[in-house]
Amino acid sequence: MKILLFNAIWCKDCKTMKPLWRNLRLENPKVEIKNLEVDNHKRYCKLFNIIDVPTAVFIDNEGKELERCVGVQHKDFIIELIKKYKNL
Repeated sequence: MKILLFNAIWCKDCKTMKPLWRNLRLENPKVEIKNLEVDNHKRYCKLFNIIDVPTAVFIDNEGKELERCVGVQHKDFIIELIKKYKNL
C-alpha cells in the first residue's frame, strides 16, 4: 500500500496537514507516502482526478485506488485507514 499525497505550496489546509503527515511517516516507516505538488505533477492529478487539495489517495501495489480522503482530516481517521490497508 502507498499513499499519494497531493498538495500545493499555496494551500492553507495543506500547510495545516504537513506536520501530521510528517509524524505519520515517522510512525509508519513501512508505508510509502509520496508527496505530489499539484503544480508539478499535473499528469498524476489528471490520472487520479484530483480536484481539491489536500487529497490523500491510498493505492495498492498495482496502483489501484483503495480509498481517498480530501481536506483536513483527523489523525485517528488516517491511522485507521493505514491499519486497514497497510498489508496490501
